[in-house]
Amino acid sequence: MRTLDERLQMASELHKQGFNCCQCVAIAFDDTINIAPEALSAATVCFGGGFGGQGEVCGAISGMAIVDSMLHYAGPSSKMTVYANVRQITQHFADLNGSIYCRELRSKAPVNTTGNIICHKPCSEYIADAIRILDNKINNK
Repeated sequence: MRTLDERLQMASELHKQGFNCCQCVAIAFDDTINIAPEALSAATVCFGGGFGGQGEVCGAISGMAIVDSMLHYAGPSSKMTVYANVRQITQHFADLNGSIYCRELRSKAPVNTTGNIICHKPCSEYIADAIRILDNKINNK
């Protein structure tokens, strides 16, 4: 199992190579969900730029949700547990950054549409936040 630092380094390298935020987060956890990086890359490319480049939910959050779902989904009876987990990690990301929406996180405006202050950072830092949140959750920190 990779360390947090190894995950962060891997995601940074992937991002420099042109992979999107969702791909970087998901692939950094390929060892925990036992899915080949190539398969994860293909399955997660559509979530970049806030769902197909539309500015919706940040791809880094989508990557967290995909990995968490792969770890906890055991059939329809576990659906509500997965939903609760995704709400928890999404809220943690929002608390850190002021939004969950790509268009808001990447905008130059100081606040989002609900009046919350947004933490403006490069995408690489949102990727790192998502990896830290998920790694902490997986390791019960």
